[in-house]
Amino acid sequence: MVPVQMRRGLAASHGVLMIVILLIVVGCSSEKSASDQLLPTVTPPETPLRIMVVHSFGPELSWVHQINQGIAHEFAQYGYSSANGNLELKFYYMNAQRAATEGELIRMGNGARAYIARDTFDLIFAVDDAAVSQVIALTPPGQTPYVFLGLDARPKDYGLEDRDDVAGVMERLHIDETFSWLRRVNPNTQRITLLADNSSLPTGFGTNVRAALDASIFAHSPIYIVETIADWQAMVKLASATSDFLVVGSYFSLVDAEGSPVIQSDVIAWTLENSKIPVVGFWEYTIQEGALGGSVISGETQAQFAVDKAIRILNGEAPSAVGFDAPERGKLMLNKTAMSRWDMTIPLDLIEISTLVE
Repeated sequence: MVPVQMRRGLAASHGVLMIVILLIVVGCSSEKSASDQLLPTVTPPETPLRIMVVHSFGPELSWVHQINQGIAHEFAQYGYSSANGNLELKFYYMNAQRAATEGELIRMGNGARAYIARDTFDLIFAVDDAAVSQVIALTPPGQTPYVFLGLDARPKDYGLEDRDDVAGVMERLHIDETFSWLRRVNPNTQRITLLADNSSLPTGFGTNVRAALDASIFAHSPIYIVETIADWQAMVKLASATSDFLVVGSYFSLVDAEGSPVIQSDVIAWTLENSKIPVVGFWEYTIQEGALGGSVISGETQAQFAVDKAIRILNGEAPSAVGFDAPERGKLMLNKTAMSRWDMTIPLDLIEISTLVE
Protein backbone atom coordinates (compact mmCIF):
# COMPACT_ATOMS: atom_id res chain seq x y z
CA MET A 1 0.00 0.00 0.00
CA VAL A 2 1.27 3.51 -0.82
CA PRO A 3 2.10 5.50 2.33
CA VAL A 4 0.59 8.96 2.36
CA GLN A 5 1.29 12.13 4.26
CA MET A 6 -0.42 13.78 7.19
CA ARG A 7 -3.16 16.28 6.46
CA ARG A 8 -1.50 19.68 6.13
CA GLY A 9 -3.62 21.11 8.92
CA LEU A 10 -2.38 18.32 11.26
CA ALA A 11 1.36 18.85 10.65
CA ALA A 12 3.62 18.07 13.57
CA SER A 13 4.40 20.95 15.91
CA HIS A 14 8.16 20.32 15.60
CA GLY A 15 8.08 21.54 11.98
CA VAL A 16 6.21 24.69 13.00
CA LEU A 17 8.71 25.36 15.81
CA MET A 18 11.65 24.95 13.41
CA ILE A 19 10.13 27.46 10.99
CA VAL A 20 9.64 29.97 13.82
CA ILE A 21 13.27 29.56 14.91
CA LEU A 22 14.53 30.02 11.35
CA LEU A 23 12.41 33.13 10.88
CA ILE A 24 13.88 34.61 14.06
CA VAL A 25 17.43 33.87 12.87
CA VAL A 26 17.10 35.20 9.32
CA GLY A 27 14.65 37.99 10.11
CA CYS A 28 11.20 38.73 8.71
CA SER A 29 11.82 41.80 6.54
CA SER A 30 8.93 42.60 4.26
CA GLU A 31 11.48 43.48 1.60
CA LYS A 32 12.48 39.83 1.10
CA SER A 33 11.44 38.40 -2.25
CA ALA A 34 9.06 35.46 -2.51
CA SER A 35 11.99 33.19 -3.35
CA ASP A 36 13.54 33.96 0.04
CA GLN A 37 10.46 32.94 2.01
CA LEU A 38 10.28 29.57 3.77
CA LEU A 39 7.43 27.79 2.00
CA PRO A 40 6.14 24.28 2.69
CA THR A 41 7.16 21.82 0.02
CA VAL A 42 6.04 18.35 -0.94
CA THR A 43 8.49 15.72 -2.08
CA PRO A 44 6.81 13.64 -4.78
CA PRO A 45 6.84 9.89 -4.11
CA GLU A 46 8.55 7.67 -6.67
CA THR A 47 5.11 6.61 -7.90
CA PRO A 48 2.21 9.12 -7.60
CA LEU A 49 -1.03 8.04 -6.01
CA ARG A 50 -3.31 6.80 -8.79
CA ILE A 51 -6.95 7.43 -7.94
CA MET A 52 -9.99 6.55 -10.05
CA VAL A 53 -13.31 8.40 -9.64
CA VAL A 54 -16.34 6.68 -11.20
CA HIS A 55 -19.36 8.95 -11.40
CA SER A 56 -22.92 7.75 -11.86
CA PHE A 57 -23.81 10.96 -13.67
CA GLY A 58 -22.32 13.25 -16.32
CA PRO A 59 -19.74 16.02 -15.86
CA GLU A 60 -22.24 18.75 -16.76
CA LEU A 61 -24.10 18.40 -13.44
CA SER A 62 -23.32 20.83 -10.62
CA TRP A 63 -23.25 17.98 -8.08
CA VAL A 64 -20.56 16.16 -10.07
CA HIS A 65 -18.46 19.32 -10.32
CA GLN A 66 -18.68 19.82 -6.55
CA ILE A 67 -17.56 16.25 -5.90
CA ASN A 68 -14.56 16.57 -8.22
CA GLN A 69 -13.61 19.91 -6.74
CA GLY A 70 -13.95 18.54 -3.21
CA ILE A 71 -11.82 15.45 -3.90
CA ALA A 72 -8.98 17.50 -5.39
CA HIS A 73 -9.16 20.05 -2.59
CA GLU A 74 -9.12 17.49 0.21
CA PHE A 75 -6.19 15.55 -1.27
CA ALA A 76 -4.34 18.88 -1.45
CA GLN A 77 -4.86 19.28 2.30
CA TYR A 78 -2.70 16.17 2.70
CA GLY A 79 -0.12 17.57 0.27
CA TYR A 80 -1.21 15.62 -2.80
CA SER A 81 -2.03 17.25 -6.13
CA SER A 82 -1.24 16.96 -9.80
CA ALA A 83 0.76 20.19 -9.51
CA ASN A 84 2.99 18.54 -6.90
CA GLY A 85 3.46 15.55 -9.19
CA ASN A 86 2.28 13.09 -6.56
CA LEU A 87 -1.38 12.56 -7.51
CA GLU A 88 -3.06 11.26 -10.65
CA LEU A 89 -6.85 11.57 -10.72
CA LYS A 90 -8.81 9.84 -13.47
CA PHE A 91 -12.55 10.21 -14.03
CA TYR A 92 -15.22 8.08 -15.66
CA TYR A 93 -18.79 9.31 -16.17
CA MET A 94 -21.56 6.74 -16.60
CA ASN A 95 -24.24 9.35 -17.48
CA ALA A 96 -26.84 7.22 -15.70
CA GLN A 97 -29.27 10.16 -15.61
CA ARG A 98 -29.89 9.35 -19.29
CA ALA A 99 -30.58 5.62 -18.76
CA ALA A 100 -34.19 5.10 -19.79
CA THR A 101 -34.17 1.36 -19.07
CA GLU A 102 -32.44 -1.10 -16.76
CA GLY A 103 -30.67 -2.50 -19.83
CA GLU A 104 -29.13 0.88 -20.60
CA LEU A 105 -27.90 1.20 -17.02
CA ILE A 106 -26.34 -2.27 -17.19
CA ARG A 107 -24.59 -1.31 -20.44
CA MET A 108 -23.22 1.83 -18.79
CA GLY A 109 -21.97 -0.24 -15.87
CA ASN A 110 -20.28 -2.70 -18.21
CA GLY A 111 -18.45 0.20 -19.83
CA ALA A 112 -17.28 1.54 -16.48
CA ARG A 113 -15.94 -1.82 -15.31
CA ALA A 114 -14.18 -2.41 -18.64
CA TYR A 115 -12.51 0.99 -18.41
CA ILE A 116 -11.28 0.31 -14.87
CA ALA A 117 -9.98 -3.14 -15.84
CA ARG A 118 -7.61 -1.63 -18.40
CA ASP A 119 -5.55 0.12 -15.73
CA THR A 120 -4.37 -0.16 -12.14
CA PHE A 121 -5.22 2.18 -9.29
CA ASP A 122 -4.34 2.60 -5.63
CA LEU A 123 -7.99 3.31 -4.77
CA ILE A 124 -11.32 3.76 -6.56
CA PHE A 125 -14.10 6.17 -5.59
CA ALA A 126 -17.66 5.31 -6.70
CA VAL A 127 -20.02 8.28 -6.62
CA ASP A 128 -23.80 7.82 -6.19
CA ASP A 129 -25.90 4.68 -6.35
CA ALA A 130 -25.54 3.72 -10.02
CA ALA A 131 -21.76 3.54 -9.77
CA VAL A 132 -21.98 1.59 -6.54
CA SER A 133 -24.52 -0.92 -7.86
CA GLN A 134 -22.91 -1.36 -11.27
CA VAL A 135 -19.23 -1.19 -10.35
CA ILE A 136 -18.50 -2.10 -6.73
CA ALA A 137 -21.34 -4.57 -6.26
CA LEU A 138 -20.52 -6.42 -9.50
CA THR A 139 -16.73 -6.50 -9.06
CA PRO A 140 -15.34 -9.35 -6.93
CA PRO A 141 -13.14 -8.24 -4.01
CA GLY A 142 -9.53 -7.77 -5.07
CA GLN A 143 -6.40 -5.81 -4.27
CA THR A 144 -7.87 -2.37 -5.03
CA PRO A 145 -9.97 -0.81 -2.24
CA TYR A 146 -13.16 1.14 -2.89
CA VAL A 147 -14.64 4.18 -1.18
CA PHE A 148 -18.18 5.16 -2.14
CA LEU A 149 -19.86 8.50 -1.55
CA GLY A 150 -23.28 9.98 -2.22
CA LEU A 151 -24.98 6.64 -1.51
CA ASP A 152 -28.74 6.97 -1.00
CA ALA A 153 -29.46 3.27 -0.44
CA ARG A 154 -28.22 1.21 2.48
CA PRO A 155 -24.83 -0.49 2.00
CA LYS A 156 -26.46 -3.86 2.62
CA ASP A 157 -28.80 -3.26 -0.34
CA TYR A 158 -25.76 -3.80 -2.56
CA GLY A 159 -24.13 -6.50 -0.45
CA LEU A 160 -21.40 -4.19 0.85
CA GLU A 161 -21.68 -4.88 4.57
CA ASP A 162 -19.77 -8.14 4.23
CA ARG A 163 -17.08 -6.73 1.94
CA ASP A 164 -13.59 -6.22 3.40
CA ASP A 165 -12.50 -3.93 0.55
CA VAL A 166 -15.18 -1.23 0.80
CA ALA A 167 -15.70 1.87 2.96
CA GLY A 168 -17.89 4.83 2.27
CA VAL A 169 -19.97 7.91 2.94
CA MET A 170 -23.75 7.77 2.76
CA GLU A 171 -25.97 10.61 1.62
CA ARG A 172 -28.93 11.39 3.85
CA LEU A 173 -31.39 14.22 3.36
CA HIS A 174 -31.52 16.58 6.31
CA ILE A 175 -35.30 16.59 6.31
CA ASP A 176 -36.07 17.45 9.92
CA GLU A 177 -33.39 20.16 9.90
CA THR A 178 -34.94 21.61 6.74
CA PHE A 179 -38.40 21.69 8.31
CA SER A 180 -37.01 23.43 11.40
CA TRP A 181 -35.13 25.86 9.16
CA LEU A 182 -38.35 26.77 7.37
CA ARG A 183 -40.02 27.64 10.65
CA ARG A 184 -37.04 29.75 11.69
CA VAL A 185 -37.18 31.68 8.44
CA ASN A 186 -40.95 32.10 8.63
CA PRO A 187 -42.63 31.08 11.91
CA ASN A 188 -46.03 31.34 10.21
CA THR A 189 -45.27 28.61 7.69
CA GLN A 190 -48.18 26.15 7.54
CA ARG A 191 -47.98 24.35 4.22
CA ILE A 192 -45.13 23.45 1.88
CA THR A 193 -44.91 21.65 -1.45
CA LEU A 194 -42.14 19.15 -2.19
CA LEU A 195 -41.22 18.54 -5.82
CA ALA A 196 -38.65 16.22 -7.43
CA ASP A 197 -37.99 14.38 -10.68
CA ASN A 198 -38.41 10.63 -10.97
CA SER A 199 -34.69 9.96 -10.53
CA SER A 200 -35.49 10.26 -6.83
CA LEU A 201 -37.78 7.20 -6.82
CA PRO A 202 -35.09 4.50 -6.38
CA THR A 203 -33.63 6.44 -3.44
CA GLY A 204 -36.85 6.32 -1.43
CA PHE A 205 -37.19 10.10 -1.58
CA GLY A 206 -40.97 10.12 -1.55
CA THR A 207 -41.27 7.52 1.21
CA ASN A 208 -38.68 9.12 3.48
CA VAL A 209 -39.95 12.66 3.06
CA ARG A 210 -43.57 11.56 3.46
CA ALA A 211 -42.77 9.89 6.77
CA ALA A 212 -41.03 13.03 8.00
CA LEU A 213 -43.90 15.23 6.81
CA ASP A 214 -46.48 13.10 8.60
CA ALA A 215 -44.53 13.48 11.84
CA SER A 216 -44.29 17.26 11.47
CA ILE A 217 -46.61 20.25 11.45
CA PHE A 218 -46.57 19.99 7.63
CA ALA A 219 -48.48 16.70 7.63
CA HIS A 220 -50.99 17.88 5.03
CA SER A 221 -48.36 19.07 2.57
CA PRO A 222 -48.12 17.34 -0.84
CA ILE A 223 -45.19 15.62 -2.55
CA TYR A 224 -45.03 15.52 -6.34
CA ILE A 225 -42.58 13.34 -8.26
CA VAL A 226 -42.70 14.05 -12.00
CA GLU A 227 -41.05 12.97 -15.24
CA THR A 228 -41.60 15.84 -17.67
CA ILE A 229 -40.74 19.52 -17.60
CA ALA A 230 -44.38 20.33 -18.37
CA ASP A 231 -45.54 18.54 -15.22
CA TRP A 232 -42.77 20.20 -13.22
CA GLN A 233 -43.84 23.66 -14.38
CA ALA A 234 -47.49 22.91 -13.60
CA MET A 235 -46.57 21.88 -10.05
CA VAL A 236 -44.49 25.02 -9.53
CA LYS A 237 -47.49 27.14 -10.47
CA LEU A 238 -49.79 25.08 -8.24
CA ALA A 239 -47.41 25.41 -5.29
CA SER A 240 -47.28 29.17 -5.77
CA ALA A 241 -51.02 29.31 -5.24
CA THR A 242 -51.30 26.86 -2.35
CA SER A 243 -48.10 26.82 -0.26
CA ASP A 244 -45.71 29.01 1.71
CA PHE A 245 -42.51 27.36 0.42
CA LEU A 246 -41.52 25.14 -2.51
CA VAL A 247 -38.92 22.55 -1.48
CA VAL A 248 -37.22 20.92 -4.47
CA GLY A 249 -35.31 17.66 -4.64
CA SER A 250 -33.40 16.48 -7.72
CA TYR A 251 -34.27 17.94 -11.14
CA PHE A 252 -31.67 16.62 -13.59
CA SER A 253 -33.62 13.82 -15.32
CA LEU A 254 -36.62 15.78 -16.58
CA VAL A 255 -37.52 15.46 -20.27
CA ASP A 256 -39.47 17.61 -22.70
CA ALA A 257 -42.47 16.59 -24.83
CA GLU A 258 -40.18 14.80 -27.30
CA GLY A 259 -38.42 12.86 -24.54
CA SER A 260 -35.22 14.88 -24.83
CA PRO A 261 -33.42 15.75 -21.57
CA VAL A 262 -33.85 19.24 -20.17
CA ILE A 263 -30.71 20.98 -18.94
CA GLN A 264 -30.55 21.12 -15.16
CA SER A 265 -29.69 24.82 -15.02
CA ASP A 266 -32.65 25.64 -17.29
CA VAL A 267 -35.02 23.82 -14.93
CA ILE A 268 -33.99 25.74 -11.84
CA ALA A 269 -33.77 29.06 -13.74
CA TRP A 270 -37.40 28.69 -14.91
CA THR A 271 -38.47 27.62 -11.43
CA LEU A 272 -36.91 30.63 -9.74
CA GLU A 273 -38.31 33.02 -12.31
CA ASN A 274 -41.86 31.68 -12.06
CA SER A 275 -42.28 30.68 -8.43
CA LYS A 276 -44.15 33.27 -6.42
CA ILE A 277 -43.04 31.61 -3.19
CA PRO A 278 -39.47 31.03 -1.93
CA VAL A 279 -37.72 27.96 -3.31
CA VAL A 280 -35.67 25.85 -0.91
CA GLY A 281 -33.35 22.94 -1.71
CA PHE A 282 -31.91 19.79 -0.17
CA TRP A 283 -28.58 20.04 -2.03
CA GLU A 284 -25.91 22.71 -2.04
CA TYR A 285 -25.98 23.15 -5.82
CA THR A 286 -29.65 24.21 -5.66
CA ILE A 287 -28.73 27.12 -3.39
CA GLN A 288 -25.76 28.03 -5.55
CA GLU A 289 -28.08 28.08 -8.57
CA GLY A 290 -30.42 30.56 -6.88
CA ALA A 291 -32.72 28.93 -4.31
CA LEU A 292 -33.17 30.65 -0.95
CA GLY A 293 -31.25 28.30 1.31
CA GLY A 294 -31.64 25.43 3.72
CA SER A 295 -29.81 22.72 5.59
CA VAL A 296 -28.25 21.01 2.61
CA ILE A 297 -26.15 18.09 1.46
CA SER A 298 -22.81 19.40 0.30
CA GLY A 299 -20.89 17.67 -2.50
CA GLU A 300 -17.64 19.03 -1.15
CA THR A 301 -18.44 17.73 2.34
CA GLN A 302 -19.19 14.29 0.92
CA ALA A 303 -15.86 14.42 -0.91
CA GLN A 304 -13.99 15.53 2.20
CA PHE A 305 -15.37 12.64 4.25
CA ALA A 306 -14.55 10.21 1.42
CA VAL A 307 -10.97 11.39 0.94
CA ASP A 308 -10.35 11.25 4.68
CA LYS A 309 -11.44 7.61 4.62
CA ALA A 310 -9.26 6.98 1.56
CA ILE A 311 -6.19 8.39 3.32
CA ARG A 312 -6.74 6.04 6.25
CA ILE A 313 -6.98 3.10 3.87
CA LEU A 314 -3.91 4.15 1.89
CA ASN A 315 -2.03 4.34 5.17
CA GLY A 316 -2.81 0.69 5.81
CA GLU A 317 -6.10 0.65 7.70
CA ALA A 318 -8.55 -2.01 6.51
CA PRO A 319 -11.56 -0.57 4.59
CA SER A 320 -13.90 -2.69 6.70
CA ALA A 321 -12.46 -1.00 9.81
CA VAL A 322 -12.85 2.45 8.27
CA GLY A 323 -16.52 1.59 7.69
CA PHE A 324 -19.60 3.53 6.59
CA ASP A 325 -21.12 6.73 7.93
CA ALA A 326 -22.85 9.96 6.89
CA PRO A 327 -22.41 13.63 7.87
CA GLU A 328 -24.71 14.13 10.82
CA ARG A 329 -25.77 17.67 10.05
CA GLY A 330 -26.42 19.63 6.90
CA LYS A 331 -24.56 22.68 5.69
CA LEU A 332 -26.55 25.84 6.43
CA MET A 333 -26.70 28.10 3.39
CA LEU A 334 -28.42 31.30 2.29
CA ASN A 335 -28.53 32.95 -1.12
CA LYS A 336 -28.48 36.75 -0.85
CA THR A 337 -29.98 37.27 -4.30
CA ALA A 338 -32.86 34.96 -3.41
CA MET A 339 -33.43 36.86 -0.17
CA SER A 340 -33.97 39.99 -2.24
CA ARG A 341 -36.02 38.17 -4.90
CA TRP A 342 -38.65 37.09 -2.38
CA ASP A 343 -38.13 40.03 0.03
CA MET A 344 -37.16 37.71 2.88
CA THR A 345 -36.00 38.97 6.27
CA ILE A 346 -33.77 36.27 7.77
CA PRO A 347 -32.98 36.15 11.51
CA LEU A 348 -29.51 37.59 12.14
CA ASP A 349 -28.32 34.59 14.14
CA LEU A 350 -29.22 32.30 11.23
CA ILE A 351 -27.32 34.51 8.80
CA GLU A 352 -24.25 34.46 11.06
CA ILE A 353 -24.00 30.65 11.08
CA SER A 354 -24.79 30.18 7.37
CA THR A 355 -22.61 30.11 4.27
CA LEU A 356 -23.74 33.04 2.15
CA VAL A 357 -24.00 32.85 -1.64
CA GLU A 358 -24.32 35.93 -3.83
